[in-house]
Amino acid sequence: MALVAFNEFGCTDTLIQVIEVAFPAIDLVLDEVIPVTNNGKINIVLRGANRGTLPIEGFDIIINIEDGNTLIENFDQTLLKGQPFVYTLNFVLPEENNNIDFLCILLELLEVDEPDTDNNQGCINFEPEMIVQDPFPNPVAETLRMNIILPAVKDDVQLTLMNIYGEVLIDQVFDDVVEGLNIFDFDVQPYLSGLYIVRIRYDGTEEVRRVRKE
Repeated sequence: MALVAFNEFGCTDTLIQVIEVAFPAIDLVLDEVIPVTNNGKINIVLRGANRGTLPIEGFDIIINIEDGNTLIENFDQTLLKGQPFVYTLNFVLPEENNNIDFLCILLELLEVDEPDTDNNQGCINFEPEMIVQDPFPNPVAETLRMNIILPAVKDDVQLTLMNIYGEVLIDQVFDDVVEGLNIFDFDVQPYLSGLYIVRIRYDGTEEVRRVRKE
């Protein structure tokens, strides 16, 4: 922006100031879901931040447990632009005889719609092997999503989509996987309706899921 001043003799003086304009954006991010063992118990610590340009007036913490149960806790503080947070769940697991293979966390804003919630999610895998959740949607018309929960990063993840005759349609290797939740999306819109096979390989193990294309 430039401001030009004139005096009575026709002389001018100019002041230039650069103004940064920030578009309003809502972006709550869950960076890590960390298990912390203490006195025979496993506490779950969440670390994230407000990476948008607007304040966030609290959010719900939805805990999805492997056995199908869902718990909800509430973060009732205001997060300013760029402000990080660390939150320890009230939900606690026993260190011994823990019969839960994994749990997943979803942060959900209160009375506000967030355009992208993929980075609001995180999972912990308590097992030594990968956990492959069911593909969704299934049946699928356009984009197929696969959620894979890794116990640690030991190898690449290879995902292969095949038709029922074994013909390989998609074959991708992902070397940027992380411990915990990994989300993979595939465009299946070009393929004909019918049954397809998804093969997942990681660290010497292989799992298979069936998907129906609409």
